[in-house]
Amino acid sequence: MAEEITLHPEDGEEDDIIEVETVDGVVMRMRVMTGLEHEGRRFIAMVSADQFDSEDEEEVDVTFMEVVGKDDDEEQTLCDVEDEDLLNAVFDKFLEWAEEEDD
Repeated sequence: MAEEITLHPEDGEEDDIIEVETVDGVVMRMRVMTGLEHEGRRFIAMVSADQFDSEDEEEVDVTFMEVVGKDDDEEQTLCDVEDEDLLNAVFDKFLEWAEEEDD
């Protein structure tokens, strides 16, 4: 079963910083890099806010989660991407996005 995480935009923070709370109650600050769509499903690419702000920006661990819920929901739920083929497809879309960002 996929771990679900609830998204909470932080008040007064930059739009790309969110707090995610795991079902275990652990809260993490994450920086949203981009949103991606694949076959009608929505995903988010994010990194730890602390890791993103570090001096070594060449090596960051990107986390991909599926966004569940409507855009107008106050809280959206993020779920792990457990299917390896789906994760690879989302990662490929992320690489395309990153290449466009570098141009």
